[in-house]
Amino acid sequence: MDNHRDLMRFEAKVVKQTSGCWHWNASKKGGGYGAFWLRGSLRGAHRASLFLYKGQPLETPLDAMHSCDTPGCVNPDHLAYGTRTQNMRDASEKGRTVRVGDWTGMNNPKAKLTTDQRLSLEKMLQLGHKKADIALEFGVTAVRVQQIAREAKPKKDGGGYAVEEF
Repeated sequence: MDNHRDLMRFEAKVVKQTSGCWHWNASKKGGGYGAFWLRGSLRGAHRASLFLYKGQPLETPLDAMHSCDTPGCVNPDHLAYGTRTQNMRDASEKGRTVRVGDWTGMNNPKAKLTTDQRLSLEKMLQLGHKKADIALEFGVTAVRVQQIAREAKPKKDGGGYAVEEF
């Protein structure tokens, strides 16, 4: 298949904005990134844009980085290949990353218990309630209640397990 036909198919799926971004107006993959069938494979639309407009390689271990920080943008002037480190550093400098160390308690997106529920659960443990009953009360597994019980106990000589809150 020649590049001209691929380019025509590609451009039929793009909406050019006055902001300079070219928004992908067709199927999307996770995170809002466009998907485009090219050369026998489903590709990221941003990678296809680099190939069709700038002659950049399709098969590369490099990340396609967006200077505009818009996942659905396919403007080749907003795109460039870079290493994973460069891409992550760029995202971090622009405040688009989350430090996993900040995901404690209710800040964890997988948290099932509020801070107050956690304190109530620990109080029930101290009062000697059965772990299975506590698990039913709070809608968590008995294993999770056991983990919280271990966390709540004072550690001897700094031992014990560090358990992620979820």
